Amino acid sequence: MRRPSTIAIAGLLAVCVGLGGLNTPAGASTASSHKTLPPPPAGYHLVLTDRFNEGSLDLHKWIAYEGQPGSDLGGWWDPSHVTVQNGMLILRAYHDPEHYKGPSKYPPWVEGGVSSAVGLEQKYGEYLVRSRVTSAVGVTEVALLWPAGRVWPPEIDFAESFGYPGRSFGTLHWGFSSDPQQEQRSVDVDLTQWQTWGVIWTPKFVEYTLNGKIWATMANESPNVPMVLDLQQQVWGCGVNRWEQCPSNKTPPEVDMEVAWVAAYAPGG
Repeated sequence: MRRPSTIAIAGLLAVCVGLGGLNTPAGASTASSHKTLPPPPAGYHLVLTDRFNEGSLDLHKWIAYEGQPGSDLGGWWDPSHVTVQNGMLILRAYHDPEHYKGPSKYPPWVEGGVSSAVGLEQKYGEYLVRSRVTSAVGVTEVALLWPAGRVWPPEIDFAESFGYPGRSFGTLHWGFSSDPQQEQRSVDVDLTQWQTWGVIWTPKFVEYTLNGKIWATMANESPNVPMVLDLQQQVWGCGVNRWEQCPSNKTPPEVDMEVAWVAAYAPGG
């Protein structure tokens, strides 16, 4: 939910309460069977796509995270945890003392994250991410839109597990006063299977999609500033009074977020 200080200005983490879910069908088992992107939606045109077939991260489209998450001290982002192989972008989270520079009182979890800040900044559009995770316990995987001007809020999270198995959350942040101004929904889904996460961002509303179907609509203060697309993992600070799931004995030594493809569309034919 939050970016590193080297990428964006850190803000306070908004604490959200999820609402009811919606069962969805599981995806297929391999990335290679999902390389065909859907056609542009009516009234939109393709502005960014990546099928991750080049063997390395396309630096004309993405920049890898580096540094500590601004809203938690449970992990660290390092470019070494971002790889492209076998036609997939892979973000890896595991204990990695060699690349951990955070406070010593926290375990050295290191994660991967990328931003489209070098390849795409736009206002309004539709975004799709085809992904799965190797485990859905204790490590949070996020697909989100973040303000290009690096001033939070707003923020649109359209796939965020908070470390819980079998559920993902969509959150719209539009302001911050005495309490965070936000709206959130959740959907029941198998995160370890291939799923296509999407968000349709317009001047009047934000719609969340899963495998091509709208599962939530939010019409509170749709953001009106240019934003970038980010994909990231986070491990929250354990021992802190938070509601996110921390890694446990059910969390494997390494948790990967695998991305088969990404597509972004802009309004206009």
